[in-house]
Amino acid sequence: MDQKHQNFNYITLHLFLIFAGINQITMAGKKLSQTQIASILILWVVLVVYILLYADLTAFTLLSILMSGAFVFIPVYKSLKK
Repeated sequence: MDQKHQNFNYITLHLFLIFAGINQITMAGKKLSQTQIASILILWVVLVVYILLYADLTAFTLLSILMSGAFVFIPVYKSLKK
């Protein structure tokens, strides 16, 4: 793997961990506002589009996208149900 792709994988991992942190914040029990929900979803979509355009689609990349989607959409769904 060349240096460019290795750096991209590290960036992807760091961004994934940031989104994992969002899950901890939203699970605190407070309902998210519509603005917060829109911001989180827009940022997630932008990240996924960026990854799909510029990353090699490997199993790790697809798994990261799926897991980050779960970390983003499950708390949003729970917040909307409240």
